[in-house]
Amino acid sequence: MKKRGKKRNVNYGLKPKAPILVMRGIEETKLESREWRHVNVFAHGTPTDDDFMALQDMLNLLLIAGQSSDERRYALLHAEKEFKPAIVSIQKRWERTGKWGVSAEELDKLRQMVVYNREFWIRQPTELLAVCAAEAKAFYQDQNKQRAAA
Repeated sequence: MKKRGKKRNVNYGLKPKAPILVMRGIEETKLESREWRHVNVFAHGTPTDDDFMALQDMLNLLLIAGQSSDERRYALLHAEKEFKPAIVSIQKRWERTGKWGVSAEELDKLRQMVVYNREFWIRQPTELLAVCAAEAKAFYQDQNKQRAAA
């Protein structure tokens, strides 16, 4: 005999999402190729503003995620110590010369950042990535408003 109980629909306001490990596993080829492309165009000497912005976004997401909890603080410390100086140096060079370029040491740091970024995010929940992306987007919007006002 079948039970004929009332079906229970519980909605906590969250849509179920796959962990980043699964998402990256499915989209690994596209994501990995895109991240490496942004670094490799610097190695070949043909970067654009979009390539630099993509690398800066990668760094900013690591910085935001590192501030989210004490358990993730290692990402903030590592990104500030290892990757941020390289990104800042590249940006200052562009401001000084008007051309994108990297030294061998900076290129090595960019490559390390891609590897570290992948390894960090596959261990995190999808919700963290969504929150970090929203915070980064809000920061960029505020920054654009300030530039427009100036």
